[in-house]
Amino acid sequence: MISAPRDMWGVNCFQIMVDQLSEPRALHILGITKPVLRRYLSGSLKVPRMAVLALFWETPYGRGMIDSDHNFEVQLLHRRIQHLEKENARMRASLLDMMRTTDFGCANDPIAI
Repeated sequence: MISAPRDMWGVNCFQIMVDQLSEPRALHILGITKPVLRRYLSGSLKVPRMAVLALFWETPYGRGMIDSDHNFEVQLLHRRIQHLEKENARMRASLLDMMRTTDFGCANDPIAI
């Protein structure tokens, strides 16, 4: 599961995210007015962590984290599929060998030494 960095909060991080995205885009994403954004940036109003995180996932940093996690998951699933296909082929071959054998014997047959 992907998660944002734990230290992603506060006015400094918020300022970085706004600079990355531009003020109009940040206003649109957060759905706030320009005066509220100014109060957040000046520090007169505490920046909610959720606002910082909402902007983070829209920045190149956040998008890169999502893309990186996605690529890792795809590679992991691909390796699992390959492993299961090999195991399936091995099991099928084993089953075919057993089906070719005509005399399975009996569980209580005497052991020939």
